[in-house]
Amino acid sequence: MSIKTNITAVKSRLIIFQLMTMAGFILIAFALIYWSIISGPNILTRDDNPRLIEEELSIQRGSILDANNVALAETLIQEDDLRRHYPVEGMGPVVGYYSLRHGTAGVESSFDPLLRGDIDDFWSDFWRRTQHQNQVGSDVQLTVDARLQQMAATLIDDEKGAIILFSLPEAKIKAMVSSPSFDPNLLDEQFDELVADEEAPLINRVTQGQYQPGMVLQPFIIASALDSGIISMEQLIEGADEPIVVNGTVLQCNEPVNIQATWIETLLSQCPAAMTQLATRLGEEGLSEIFSKFGFTVAPNLEIETEVGDGLTISDIQMAAIGQDNLSVSPLQVGMALATLANNGELPNPQLVTATEDVKGNWVPVESQPSTTQVIDSETAQLLLKSFTHKNEIAEDQIMVLSGPEGTTNAWYLGLIPGDSPSYGIVVVIEGQENSETAVQIGRKMLMAASDLSGGA
Repeated sequence: MSIKTNITAVKSRLIIFQLMTMAGFILIAFALIYWSIISGPNILTRDDNPRLIEEELSIQRGSILDANNVALAETLIQEDDLRRHYPVEGMGPVVGYYSLRHGTAGVESSFDPLLRGDIDDFWSDFWRRTQHQNQVGSDVQLTVDARLQQMAATLIDDEKGAIILFSLPEAKIKAMVSSPSFDPNLLDEQFDELVADEEAPLINRVTQGQYQPGMVLQPFIIASALDSGIISMEQLIEGADEPIVVNGTVLQCNEPVNIQATWIETLLSQCPAAMTQLATRLGEEGLSEIFSKFGFTVAPNLEIETEVGDGLTISDIQMAAIGQDNLSVSPLQVGMALATLANNGELPNPQLVTATEDVKGNWVPVESQPSTTQVIDSETAQLLLKSFTHKNEIAEDQIMVLSGPEGTTNAWYLGLIPGDSPSYGIVVVIEGQENSETAVQIGRKMLMAASDLSGGA
């Protein structure tokens, strides 16, 4: 073989080696681009990313405080570990929970970026990282009073149901209890059991519970009919005491009335036959409009998750007028409808968060959203309030509601204190009751306690 042939062969091998080396570099470059740019964000956000877990564990979340600066959720520093702690019992429905494994809920979820201390300022975040400083979150202050919250949780005890207590006219939530509930301190250990529990303890019955309203709707329907001039309070109704059959259960006035009764009498005695007559006069469109105006067809605007029922279409107008059709309501929705009567006919927006802390440690007030919906005029609202039962400075309404085809009933209590010019309102619903006594006692005790704490009715 000639020297020229050998040189040509060597050159060919070198070219092949160069091409293979270049191809290798190209493959490496593509791999770097894929893993760092295309798949990089997904890898960084994977739950099993050790860097992400380590960084999350180093975050000192801000505290959640009640209206009197009592800590409802806080981060404890134990040696080199940070642990989320909930020092006040009965706060699960309000604060929710924070878990590295199961995520967040409630206020912990709604204000997660602020509680974590996430900031949009690139250079501030860059400086913190270069200085190896832990991320520190800001605090959130609620409208809730821990004393009233604990009292409500104690009163409801093992009963299933919900309690919402709010101030007026602002509709600031002072207590919000859902039962059965959960202890956020034990969430990780009990999560699977809580999820599997048919009683749904992780659901906030106040904001997410969907209940058959029954005659809870009566004062709001009558208020709208009065406001539009369809009826007057002294007008006589024939056959107001007639029985109404719902799924085999007979519903009648809870107190005897005359053959001819006024609307005031039918309201106090909760006569379903009178409401079915009124439904015919209102029509489907008129009844639907009432449900909409009082906020029963939309999820309330609140800082935590709220829900609205699916059955917004009326199938049977007479059943709809006595709350036994498709419409379902949450205690929060009923509370805001009740607040409308106490608020001169304006539907308020509920408020749960009163202030947040900025990066400099200053409190920034969270202003409640002003009401923009005049549902009924103030005179009609005052007339309805006067038509409630008044007892010990409390204006109240207690209703037993047929809640299922098996004939089970839920007990509702709606109350305002003081009755003539309310400062507080409450809605209590206790599931599976034969009478309203438990709901009534809870409602009255909570209203009196709230009034006493604020200096009296």
